[in-house]
Amino acid sequence: MNYADKGDFASLEGLTGQIKTYFTVYGVLIIVAFALSIIVTVAWFVLLGLGVFSMPSLLDYFRHYR
Repeated sequence: MNYADKGDFASLEGLTGQIKTYFTVYGVLIIVAFALSIIVTVAWFVLLGLGVFSMPSLLDYFRHYR
């Protein structure tokens, strides 16, 4: 508010520094969330694949009806 009232450039620099920090933190959080979602999706498909292949009766059922 000091910049708007008095034209104090030091307070403007402090404000822009805070905004830069805000966007940097949230940018990193978005990148981490995106990476984690990819890792969880890949792990889910791997576990799903391992679960299907470990059920021989289900595989025999599908082989029988081909």
